[in-house]
Amino acid sequence: MNLHRHFLPCICLISLVILSSCTKKDYSNLPEPAGMINLYATDAPIDNPEITGAFVTISGVKINGDTNYLDHKTTVDLLAYQDGNTKDLGSFPIAAGDYDEVELILDLQQDAFGQTPGCYISTRDGIKHNIAISTYLQKSLFLIAPFSIGPDQEINMVLDFDLRKAIKIDTGNVSVKYQFVPDHQLQFAIRCLNIDQTGTIEGILEHETAFDETIVVMAYQRGFFSERSETIPNNVGGITFNNASNSTQVKSNGSFTLAFLPRGSYELVFASYSDEDQDGVLE
Repeated sequence: MNLHRHFLPCICLISLVILSSCTKKDYSNLPEPAGMINLYATDAPIDNPEITGAFVTISGVKINGDTNYLDHKTTVDLLAYQDGNTKDLGSFPIAAGDYDEVELILDLQQDAFGQTPGCYISTRDGIKHNIAISTYLQKSLFLIAPFSIGPDQEINMVLDFDLRKAIKIDTGNVSVKYQFVPDHQLQFAIRCLNIDQTGTIEGILEHETAFDETIVVMAYQRGFFSERSETIPNNVGGITFNNASNSTQVKSNGSFTLAFLPRGSYELVFASYSDEDQDGVLE
């Protein structure tokens, strides 16, 4: 399919203003000056009609150190947490100070219920597609996440998975049809953000949608969108619109929600797709 033929000539410029807030509680019983971090997970969707679930098993979260903040691993169906909805991963005391990196650890072999694999795509035909075929037990991803927390302060952090960027698709290989992109790309497909410093763009697209058409909206920081480069599939998984800050599918009534965007000015870019060869993958 010629993507340019289905590229919607609609770019909106929006300035996003954040109303930040933080709450404080008494953590005087902790051994050192500390605050509390509330950790969540969310997803920007992967838009293929045959996919019914996208499961990742999170076995650890480390913040500038060796301490794993999770006391048990959690398997999350990311497709269940979109449009600003989040999965609560827990609340943890953390020493006051400045931080710049979060280590996310994924269990590749077993999910939270002891079943294999640990990370997989489920499809309409009932198949589990292992998206992390490896002899290693786990995968560690180092996410850039600068934040500060003061004594008695509480902050909310979200791990925002962009499955459109994180999963590559090989329609010619049934046994490994869906796979994680390489680690150096995967770590940039997951954002770790202070929720209190982000905002949401909501809108309605007025457009006559064809019966088999799926419309995706991408948010770009102002000046970062280039139709010439962004509509050309990259050489890893054929991913387009690779530099978008966030994306989501436009609902049948034209409404859309782009959540967890840092303060700034954004261009909204709309593109339409359809499954012309009926292989479950949108062209």
